[in-house]
Amino acid sequence: RVSASMATELLKDVVRMNQKDVASRMQLVELLLRTDQTEQALKHALAADQQVPNNLKIKQKLFQTYVALGRSSEAKFVANELIAMDDTNPLFYFYSGSADQLAKNHELAIVNFDKAMELKPGALEPMSAKVRSMIVLQKLDEAVQWLGAMAEELGNNPAAYNFKGEILLAQSKNTESLAAFEKAIEISPEWWMPYRNKAIVASAMHNTELAKSSLEAGIKASEGAAR
Repeated sequence: RVSASMATELLKDVVRMNQKDVASRMQLVELLLRTDQTEQALKHALAADQQVPNNLKIKQKLFQTYVALGRSSEAKFVANELIAMDDTNPLFYFYSGSADQLAKNHELAIVNFDKAMELKPGALEPMSAKVRSMIVLQKLDEAVQWLGAMAEELGNNPAAYNFKGEILLAQSKNTESLAAFEKAIEISPEWWMPYRNKAIVASAMHNTELAKSSLEAGIKASEGAAR
């Protein structure tokens, strides 16, 4: 079995011998990122971007590398390049919002996450990311209202109810939080996460029996989903 370090060195040799082999270079970038060699990954991602300009996959990997390095301005620049190349792709607005979050510009991040959800209603990643920004901005009540509206608008979206329950729990509104988690379970009984969250709120309410039964139900749900 070839180790990650051995595979990395082999790919480095391949790229050294054939500088034009962009496919091998991008495989090398992936391995370097997995092994936390982000500066080296950036060097090769930039080289690939110069060799094949305006390639969506290369740009996406370059964006991910800048994020891994915590370089928000460069990540934002690449995200905007991706949007310019395809302004119908919700992922690229999510990238843009993620770069804003990295720069602690949460108001702008929310604008981009909203755009991503406009293009792909119910998308979990931008929904979750928007909630995180709203929490940072201390817009907890607004987040609860928004998630409730989203859940209804999307035809009872379980993720929206689950996020709503998490925020209510953070506000120590245990009864309302429990109701939100139970609604998420009712809509999506095979999803383990709201069971876990229900157990947490039940524990906060000192209801050990409910906490235990919720955890057991969550385990059964996750086992069923794995089959």
